[in-house]
Amino acid sequence: MLKILADGAIQECPLPDLPRVSSRHTYPVYHKAIPAGMLVVNSFTDEVCVVDRADLEAIGQAGVLSRLAEGPLPEVLIQDADRSAAKIKASLPFEIAFCPTYSCNLRCTYCFQQTDPLLDKRVISKENLAKFLAYVDAQVLQARASDPKRAVVLQLFGGEPFTLATKPVISEIFDYCRSRKIHVAATTNGTGIGDFLDILLPYHGYIAKVGITIDGVGRFHDSRRKRLDGQGTFDKIVQNVNILIRAGIKVMTSLTLDRSSIAQANAFFDFARTQGWIDNPCVELSVARVDDRKFETGYAAVMSESELLKEMLDLNARARLPGNVRFAFLKTSFDLAKRFRCAFNQNEVGRERFRYCWASSRINDIVYVDSALDVYRCTYTPGDKKFKAGSLDGGFSLSAWHSHGTWGREECGDCPIGGYCAGGCKLSTQADFKRNCADEKRNFENLIENVIGPRLPAVTRDQDR
Repeated sequence: MLKILADGAIQECPLPDLPRVSSRHTYPVYHKAIPAGMLVVNSFTDEVCVVDRADLEAIGQAGVLSRLAEGPLPEVLIQDADRSAAKIKASLPFEIAFCPTYSCNLRCTYCFQQTDPLLDKRVISKENLAKFLAYVDAQVLQARASDPKRAVVLQLFGGEPFTLATKPVISEIFDYCRSRKIHVAATTNGTGIGDFLDILLPYHGYIAKVGITIDGVGRFHDSRRKRLDGQGTFDKIVQNVNILIRAGIKVMTSLTLDRSSIAQANAFFDFARTQGWIDNPCVELSVARVDDRKFETGYAAVMSESELLKEMLDLNARARLPGNVRFAFLKTSFDLAKRFRCAFNQNEVGRERFRYCWASSRINDIVYVDSALDVYRCTYTPGDKKFKAGSLDGGFSLSAWHSHGTWGREECGDCPIGGYCAGGCKLSTQADFKRNCADEKRNFENLIENVIGPRLPAVTRDQDR
């Protein structure tokens, strides 16, 4: 039997004996016949094995599965995950996100926020800004109580944070952050950067990263990310990205892909090469996935994460992806993709075991605070009152998020992919659990069939040499 370790190394080992102690648990395991024998995945113990035909013939499929289904009791796995999460949490910066307005100067074709007719697009008032900064003061004091040098990052989000209407607020935020040695990060469409250079350039040493979405090259990008007046944005965004890079400010370009835009990936990387963005220490080329987390947009071109992974791997086979590419879309597929060394630098540090994403984990305490001082947990929720966690004035709780995971629903503990899927996206589960569950199972089957399966012959051949 071959065991594929977490770092991708291959270890030859005998099948384990059947346990003779009660301190073990039998988990549901995923298995699939392959030419070499059988692939077995225990998503709960995070073990991946290739069982050869000799073992299968010796003790039969049922005998093999009964051995590989065994593992420590769930409470032991949970304790191990908690200890690991605590160590990671202590090493990370303290973060908080701020939405000064939900107003945006673009109308992107797949946006899940700006289509809400009830969205309050006013800029934060002076009174609420003062309350927000007082809250940040208290949180920073608490975060640095045990470690005075702990890094703190304030993330600007929206809407679009860099519009002329928000400039006085952004100026005050930067002054505040510099006085308290807080770094600033921003998620922006990139069109308004030029109007903020008098703030960004003098304070460039305090800017952790600026994230800017680019959906392709030239007219294709312009067809998806338009101004309110219908004009394109590509040339202006590229100009502003290059200004930031020349100033030494780190930029993360986010290439957000779906079925209608996947053909743009190669064109984008070719364009990035002409701009000097390839392997540039100031540039991270993120690859993201258009999705419909709340099943509300009806956007038909959404790809599953394993479908997008397959497309990107095919592209990499034709023309090697740049070294500074970072995938940002793997969830249920991540553990296996990392094992088979095709996760391309993805590292969602804030995600703990048995949790679908950072938002349902307890490692990162980040929340999103908006102009009304309402509080949200997940990146996809700011402005959607259905998912409000509370407010700064009335208090808020993240318990509903923290309780979402592998062990929070009986069906997930009984599912062969439950340890990796971990209940799936909380928003999707809340909207339609059965649909989300079916989507995740299809995604995993596609991952095995079209990504992992084709790599298994090389694994067994290498071990035979």
